[in-house]
Amino acid sequence: MDTYYEILGLKPGASQQEIKKAYFRQIRKHSPESDPKGFQEIRRAYDELKKALDTPAGPAFAPFEEPAARQLAQQMLTSLRKGDQEGGLTLCEQARNRFPNERYFLYHLAALQRSCGKTGSSVKNAELLVRLEPDNQWFLRELALSYFARGYHRKAFTACGQAYGAGCRDVDFLLIYAEECNSNQSYDLGIRLLLDLVRSKERWNKENISGFAEAYIHLMGMEPHAQQEYSAEILEQLCSDLKKYGIYLYGYMKQLITILLHMCLCRRSVIKNYQPFIAACNAIEALCHEEEEEEFLEAARTEIEYAFLSNDARLNQIFLYTYESYFYSGEEDEEVQMFSRIDVQLCMLKEREEIIGQIPIIRLDYPHFYQTAQDFLERLEARKHLTYLKNSLLKTYCQLEQYISGGLYFERYPEERAYAKKIGGQI
Repeated sequence: MDTYYEILGLKPGASQQEIKKAYFRQIRKHSPESDPKGFQEIRRAYDELKKALDTPAGPAFAPFEEPAARQLAQQMLTSLRKGDQEGGLTLCEQARNRFPNERYFLYHLAALQRSCGKTGSSVKNAELLVRLEPDNQWFLRELALSYFARGYHRKAFTACGQAYGAGCRDVDFLLIYAEECNSNQSYDLGIRLLLDLVRSKERWNKENISGFAEAYIHLMGMEPHAQQEYSAEILEQLCSDLKKYGIYLYGYMKQLITILLHMCLCRRSVIKNYQPFIAACNAIEALCHEEEEEEFLEAARTEIEYAFLSNDARLNQIFLYTYESYFYSGEEDEEVQMFSRIDVQLCMLKEREEIIGQIPIIRLDYPHFYQTAQDFLERLEARKHLTYLKNSLLKTYCQLEQYISGGLYFERYPEERAYAKKIGGQI
């Protein structure tokens, strides 16, 4: 990459503003009309450096003393731009043999060996780099990535910590560091790293959105194992980011829904606030454009709501049975579904004062459930014509109970059988 800096008359590591100024300064000297070849070189150098601003800049190296070294470096970069990793590696090996004191070639050799699967050699050369410059963040980064590629997870975790301490903050590195935190059970550290990443001023776009999605998948995957509870923090940030970058995330909906459900089921006993999960479901729903995704989300939303409902000590248990009758009886025939719903509705009528006092909790904290059962709950709250409603339900219930078993109502309130017979219910 030094060659591009040289074309623009800059030193390695120049800022975005410096690169832009240098570009306009150079094209005034080398216009397309007066120097078309020079203009093309300047334009290519500017495009490559601008693109590189979104990726690690790489270490700074001293200018080559030998023209042949500069030529080999240019040939190597040309091969890499064409996607020829193996060709770039061969040229880098030749350059390293000819110029063993040039750390530029040693650094690129370690990186290319890693990308070409020669991880053992990559580790050896990365270790040599760090011995030469123990505080160089890019050399430490390369060592961490080489350990990671080799499968040396404990060493990779330590090297990642050293590289991070030296200043490494690029997306690819942070994702790998978080993965090593997960492998080494340092979940809280991994979560803090990724929260810093998604909250940073990094501007995600279509090209790097996979890193964004991966960050959240790691975050939600590690959260259930962390000592501290981060679910609300993570989900509030996710909702905010989905509004900004959702247009790029159509291919990641199922992954996000799955990991959201996993986090909920693993953490429901300690999570105090259910609302962030509802908000996350709503934010994801706004981005679902396929029927399959919508059905997948609906199933996940049901599981999430049921998980919290079953753990909510504020609510009468009959709400749990009611939820099951509305959302988990879909595979039963229509009469069984009807029997199940009437069964819980009769129980709610019997315990109506307690139930009515808890309906605001359902309305506020379980809106998906409330919307589904809203008609009955509103009639219950209105306290009008409840005797008529009970008698009507009870007659149908008695008809169905003759050949459907498993009802709660008569089991919990056996005295109601006599009342049912009195009003003409067939028992």
